[in-house]
Amino acid sequence: MKIDQTMPTILSAALECAERGWHVFPAPLGTKKSHKSAQHSEGRAWGATIDPAEIERDWQQWPAANLGIVTGPKSGFFVIDADTEDGHGVDGVGTLRQWVEEHGPLPDTIEAHTPSGGWHIYFRYPEGAKVQNSEGRIAPGIDVRGDGGMVLGTPSVKPGTGFYRWKNPPGFFDLGECPEWLLEKVLAAQKPKLSERASVRIDTGGNTWGDAALRDELAGLLSAPEGRRNGALNHAAFKLGQIVGGGQLDETLVRDRLAAAAQGVGLEPGEIGPTIQSGLTAGMAEPRRPQEREQAHPPSPPLSAYANEAPQPQSPPEPERTSRFYSASTLKGKRVPEREWLVPDWVPSKTVTLFSGDGGTGKSLLALQMAVAVASGGGWLGLPVKAGRVIYMSAEDDDDELHRRTDDILRANCRDYEDVEGLTLRSLAGEDALLAVETQLALMQSALFKELEQRTADEQPALVVIDTLADVYPANENDRAKVRQFIGILRGLALRQKCAVILLGHPSLTGLNSGSGTSGSTAWNNSVRSRMYLHRIVEDGYEPDPNKRILSSRKNNYGPTGTEIGMTWDAGVFKADSKPTGLDRMSANARAERIFLKLLSTFTAQGRRVNAKGGTNYAPKVFAAHPNSEGMTKRALSAAMESLLTSGKLVVMTEGPQSRRVSYIAEADK
Repeated sequence: MKIDQTMPTILSAALECAERGWHVFPAPLGTKKSHKSAQHSEGRAWGATIDPAEIERDWQQWPAANLGIVTGPKSGFFVIDADTEDGHGVDGVGTLRQWVEEHGPLPDTIEAHTPSGGWHIYFRYPEGAKVQNSEGRIAPGIDVRGDGGMVLGTPSVKPGTGFYRWKNPPGFFDLGECPEWLLEKVLAAQKPKLSERASVRIDTGGNTWGDAALRDELAGLLSAPEGRRNGALNHAAFKLGQIVGGGQLDETLVRDRLAAAAQGVGLEPGEIGPTIQSGLTAGMAEPRRPQEREQAHPPSPPLSAYANEAPQPQSPPEPERTSRFYSASTLKGKRVPEREWLVPDWVPSKTVTLFSGDGGTGKSLLALQMAVAVASGGGWLGLPVKAGRVIYMSAEDDDDELHRRTDDILRANCRDYEDVEGLTLRSLAGEDALLAVETQLALMQSALFKELEQRTADEQPALVVIDTLADVYPANENDRAKVRQFIGILRGLALRQKCAVILLGHPSLTGLNSGSGTSGSTAWNNSVRSRMYLHRIVEDGYEPDPNKRILSSRKNNYGPTGTEIGMTWDAGVFKADSKPTGLDRMSANARAERIFLKLLSTFTAQGRRVNAKGGTNYAPKVFAAHPNSEGMTKRALSAAMESLLTSGKLVVMTEGPQSRRVSYIAEADK
């Protein structure tokens, strides 16, 4: 079942939250900020509201926004946010589970899963206590979202990762009371107020310089453009770490102020702590004092003047985008890059090739033969290939079948297993093989895709084979937008890793009947840069030789199309048929003429006319798509037509008034 069939829309989820008294706001994708600001929302932080009319207006203006939910007394709850080692490099979930074993189970309450595998636990806000936000202060990997904080709610999306989903959804579960033992940990670990921090006496021998340096670094972090904020945090931590190492600033103060600023500009909680730690450690190893400062700081107010100043959730305007347009004249004198091919004129590098064929035709075997050829430096169907490493991922064949086929291929090519050390196999038979996850907004890369990308980054293959489309694609194959997104995900992999990606697929019923080999939506054919089709040879509804196949190039943006390779299955592998020469070529031409005349006779009997000029009724094009074409290509039928016209066996007829004269071809009178 697809996600959009089981999950509510983000707007409806926002309205449901508002009905519960939870204040919500539209959050830009990939951030933990708001599209709105307090300045333009009557002082409401993040522009959050429970007004249904305002919420509907918000999502009409920002339809792709995630769902931000304000935590703290305003909404009546706080959240324990535990990270995972896989998601953030620290196992907060494991620590929390250990505590549960020691103290007893948590009460029934609202809970959610985060895209990275984390755990959000919602508790009723305690009376008579103030729960503040904190980052890893209870324990590494466990954060608290309390007064002045926020969380992203289900079904929000984290680009490239996945979506938030309820474990214990509201409506089925009520907010539970936080256990006393856990609330004690939360309150005990809370940081002092910034005003108290600012008044701490720091032995600087004149702390104006240290205070000013801290203020300036925080200002730089708060104004950093999106995409550079984590780097700005690391830079600030390093610079301030030098001053901490020189005894001019308190380390705890620096950590707290940096963490607050980083949260204010929308950095991910899981990356804030490690980044600060890395920068401080490096900086403290190179201590700096006032007399060693790189440049003088202008006079500035003491830190106490900023004690109550919190980072604003609304970030400053982004810098103007740098234009990448350029004049073609600048190319003069530069070397023209050569086209890169895996298989010349058949499979281009750095893009996606769709390889289709009906079930049982042997496309998986033929693709594995190509993989062995690339890994071993051999040839494929008589064609040269670019040697390199290969990743072959199959969702159809189990490990035993891959072993049997590889053994047949090696034996047929007089190769040994040492020759395919560079071939990496991965069977996904019986597993979840989806390379993307379908959400309401877009297709997101799945965990399996990330595993594949990491493997390609490690191995730097020349070829990645993915078998088969039906197993790895999560959406409706006729959804043009999703199709283009999916091919875009694979093309991104091909471009980043500079490899060819071959995606195996089955043609639709229409594609089978027409002989085009296309799948579902035309978006599949339009989105890829090359497409190959493997089919059987059928004459008058039956196969004269069940071991015969024809591989044809049906699309090639960078090379010729219509090229064919005949082949025969023998002893577990396909072997290319020798190209016709001499009498064999004459026989092949005679066969093409026979098929052309047979189809023309069929069309004439049906009252359907075809022409020799072009257009929708161009005879070679129409005949090549006919089920009784016996696999004959448009090019071969075009040559046959010209030969038949030259020999006088075909004639061009015309009819109709002079202003609307129509031409068609017919057999000459015998």
